[in-house]
Amino acid sequence: MHKQFGNLILAVGILLLTAALFLVSHNMAEENRAEAAVGEVMPALSEAIAAQLTSAPPAEADDAPESGKIPAAEEIILIDGEAFLGYLTIDALSLSLPVRQVLTERNLKQSPCRYAGCAGTRGFVIAAHNYRRHFADLASLAAGDTVRFTDASGAVYTYTVAETETLDAADVAGMTDDNWDLTLFTCTYSGERRITVRCTAAQIKPSPLGEGVNEVDG
Repeated sequence: MHKQFGNLILAVGILLLTAALFLVSHNMAEENRAEAAVGEVMPALSEAIAAQLTSAPPAEADDAPESGKIPAAEEIILIDGEAFLGYLTIDALSLSLPVRQVLTERNLKQSPCRYAGCAGTRGFVIAAHNYRRHFADLASLAAGDTVRFTDASGAVYTYTVAETETLDAADVAGMTDDNWDLTLFTCTYSGERRITVRCTAAQIKPSPLGEGVNEVDG
């Protein structure tokens, strides 16, 4: 009887270990695919934006962005049919990441996505998974760190990290609080909370280009 019980415990332990190994392997595969997706998109995206500015470098402007809503026709860059708003640069984390226009679970598995608002308005929110080359280290950002967002027209928005907080997953109103110019967030490993970094606008370097959609194959 004791032997049978011991064998049962051993079998359950093996099953649990196998399930844990499968989960770890699955998560690592997802992270590797996400890192590869960023590696493919970032060169094409940054080159497409830079190419637009070679004949007309942007002028300096020091005013902080005003509150506002997503424009009816916002400028994007299409790469293989996927719409991107621009890219995010976080020097303190050695990150340069494309930001997709539309947040879906599929898109979020490949790169950060716009959650709400847009650059140049308060309440601009960007979400990403806690993959190691996405927002895994978001909580390590400190007050005073610099975050830059370069939009599809080449305008560069510079933000300064103000504070970090943790919100409930269901607190949509808190996440989209437009007292902040930029918010970055990712989920905790339990998925029940959101690590949230609040930023204030420091500088805008506008692009001289007009609105439009730019198609890039790559």
